[in-house]
Amino acid sequence: MVTRKVTLRYLSSSLLSTSSATAITAISK
Repeated sequence: MVTRKVTLRYLSSSLLSTSSATAITAISK
């Protein structure tokens, strides 16, 4: 259960960073 929580947190954080990076790139263009 703990590993699942960590995995979910890692996935959500990576998704957030990816989406924010995409948004920054879109704004820069």
